[in-house]
Amino acid sequence: MTVEEMVGRRVAEIRRSRGMSQHDLGERLGKLLERPLARQAISAAEKGLRRFTAVELLALAEVLNAAVSDILTPPTAAGPMRPATWSATCPTGSAA
Repeated sequence: MTVEEMVGRRVAEIRRSRGMSQHDLGERLGKLLERPLARQAISAAEKGLRRFTAVELLALAEVLNAAVSDILTPPTAAGPMRPATWSATCPTGSAA
């Protein structure tokens, strides 16, 4: 599982637990970001096909009434993240 897939899965889990649709989430994010995120963008991010920016992660935490750490913490059933993902996202190729 990539980092993007894990974050997307967590966003989807938290969003569903709040009884919110992808459209609702995009609209609520738009109020904080000054531009709505389309349902398709939320869907792609929840599938791990689109990365959330740091600003979007902060807005997600606010809208979902969750801590950023809740969004970034893998669910226990998710298993380990693929190491190749870390090297692709860290400029030095390490997680440090």
